[in-house]
Amino acid sequence: MPEKLEDRIKALSPLAKQLLLTKVKETLSAKRVENTNNQRKKIVAYIKPNNNFSLDILKENLKSKLPDYMVPSQFVTVQTMPLLPNGKIDRHQLQKTEIKTDTKKTVTSANTLEQKLIKIWEETLGFAPINKNDNFFEIGGDSILSIQIIAKAKKQGIDLKANDLFEHQTIEELALFAKAPENTSNTAQKLIKIWEETLGFAPINKNDNFFEIGGDSILSIQIIAKAKKEGIILKANDLFEHQTIAELALFSKKESQEKTAAIISGTVPLSPIQHWFFEDHKNAPNYWNQGVQLNNLPNNTEEQIAKVCNHLITQHDALRARFVFTNNTWKQEI
Repeated sequence: MPEKLEDRIKALSPLAKQLLLTKVKETLSAKRVENTNNQRKKIVAYIKPNNNFSLDILKENLKSKLPDYMVPSQFVTVQTMPLLPNGKIDRHQLQKTEIKTDTKKTVTSANTLEQKLIKIWEETLGFAPINKNDNFFEIGGDSILSIQIIAKAKKQGIDLKANDLFEHQTIEELALFAKAPENTSNTAQKLIKIWEETLGFAPINKNDNFFEIGGDSILSIQIIAKAKKEGIILKANDLFEHQTIAELALFSKKESQEKTAAIISGTVPLSPIQHWFFEDHKNAPNYWNQGVQLNNLPNNTEEQIAKVCNHLITQHDALRARFVFTNNTWKQEI
């Protein structure tokens, strides 16, 4: 029978027991340090500077040579690097170094859009206060968090594009380019009238839940059709995702907006999964593809199918993306 752990420990010499106890204490201490940090990992740079050191120059050099997600979100200066007996840097001791927080004066905002964005950033990044001129990537932001911020902003009726946080890295600048929710009172009034006509009773309040007051999937189709006649564009799942008129009005589009939507073009940062793809498929990335075969299409000509495909390509920016390898780096262009 294998020896029990307790018996094996008892069989150790006093010196071996002391070494084992020391190792256990170090492991537990390292876990405590790890758990006291934010749950989300971030890159922290520890620097032992010389007399000519400039943090601003270092940041500029890093930004020119590294993608945004690899630039450290914090820079900590130390007098000496803690070392292990073998001469390597003691990372556990280094993590215990006190990180001085920025004591700059809080810059408040009277702008409603900026206030909403500040609240979203604080909620996503997990700390407060955040100033309207703080740089997103310098305070811990990355490409994953930018996606979360865009999604949360959309729920508030704020329209942000995928690359906006990379091009406009402060709230003050981002608010200038973000599309704030328009006055939806006229749209909301039209939707109330449509709901009352379809559901067969009145009054209906803009905060009433569609399914709680008698709505169902069949009635939602009728509402979408009637809304289209009023020039309000609703997608098939909009009533399931936005179940009150107040919320639905924020996400509906006017017919003129639908027809004149601008086609996006230009350079777009690679997403995390795209970074992984090009790192993992270096030999022949152009041979990675997928095929779909459609059978028994009723009375559809090649010309009709081509029109449908062209519409999909126009509607979805990712289908117009191409990737170029220049200066040892992959770039995405739409």
